[in-house]
Formats: sequence, C-alpha cells, structure tokens
Amino acid sequence: MAHSRLSQIYANLLAWWHEVDYQHVAGVSCSGWNALAGPLTVCACILYAPPYIRGLDAAESLTPYQRRRIATFLVQEHRAQTGNVELAFASLDNRYIDRHGIDYASLHATEAALNALRVAPEIVIADSQGKLVLNTAWRCRPSIKGLMPSENGARTDAPIIAADILARVHREHHMRNQHSRYSKEYGFASNAGYHTVAHERAIMRLGLSPLHRATACSDLEPPGWSEIWNY
Repeated sequence: MAHSRLSQIYANLLAWWHEVDYQHVAGVSCSGWNALAGPLTVCACILYAPPYIRGLDAAESLTPYQRRRIATFLVQEHRAQTGNVELAFASLDNRYIDRHGIDYASLHATEAALNALRVAPEIVIADSQGKLVLNTAWRCRPSIKGLMPSENGARTDAPIIAADILARVHREHHMRNQHSRYSKEYGFASNAGYHTVAHERAIMRLGLSPLHRATACSDLEPPGWSEIWNY
C-alpha cells in the first residue's frame, strides 16, 4: 500500500522526466497564509530520480513527527549535495504582510525562494491555492519554460508535497522558538500562530504581540459578542 501511494504521487513527476524531458521540476508551497501571527514562509523544492522518499505523503495526513522526519531528511540531502534534492526557503514577517498585503507578500516570497535555488527550474508547479504564486515565476528565472497549477497538488504531486512539508516544518520551528519570547497564553508552540479559540481569547485579553498581523486580527470580536447579538 505504501509503495503504491508513493508511485501515485511520483507519477506526474516521472511523466515530466520521461515524456517531456524536463529534469528540474520545482514544487512551490507556502505556509502561514491564514495565520493570525508570524511570517509567511514559502518553499521551492526540486526532487530528482528515485529512490522514492520513504513515507512521503500529504502533510495533513502525517503526524508532526513524521513531517519533521521527512523535512530533516530532505534538508540533509540538500546540504550534502547528493543530487537528490534542491530546496530553498523565503519568509516575510508580519510587518511586511501588514504593510503590503498577503497576496503581494506571497508573490515576493515565491520569487525569493525560486531565485535562491542553486539549480534553475524548468517547470514550476503549485496547487490550486498557489495559483497566485505562479504569476511571479516568469520574471524569476529565464530557465522557466512553464507554470503548471496542479489541482489538489499538495496531495497528488511529490514536489509540491515535499515543498508543503518543508514550509510547514520550517515555519512551525520558527513559531516554537518565538513561544518563550511572548506570553505563553498565545500558544505559539502549539498553534503556530493560527486561529484557535484559546489564541483568539488571548488576543482579546492581552492585545496583539509584536508577532501578530494587525490586518488579520482586526475582525476579532469582543468577548460575549455572539451570545448577545446573535438573535
């Protein structure tokens, strides 16, 4: 079953290699789009010939430990320059997002991640949520011959799946490191800056930390609002 699943998520990549003869296919994914606090992180990742990456699967179907194990392996392969993986990260903080907006921030971070790859990609793919990021790829690297939105690619395409795991783990690690710098009531170590009831209550009680996005938190309702006015 596991090997069958790996064959499925590598199928499109193998088609690019063997049918179109594109060897450098970059998957792009971002983490932190809908967060209340913290940066937006983009990862661009190029995977090369099998052996397949053991356990690779959609990020949401893996445990945090499994995601960290896979991300660690990918980063180690990249640093060792084994020729199996190329990857790059780019992050923009909450102040940049508040100043320029999340859409522009995603374009800027994607451009930075693609430009940081040691190997120039020939094709850039992103899932349906990443269509915006593809619009910037043309001006990043002259080598790029095509941009391919992949419907549900974060579940079906190995380079996007790998980029998604890497972006999540990279950003979650950053948010865990920020946990001790601010009130623990915000819960950054567990929620990574995303919406939770406890996180929103902490914001309404304590106000915003320097890590929060003012534009994302502007609509938080005061305690008791829904109970009083939803009738």
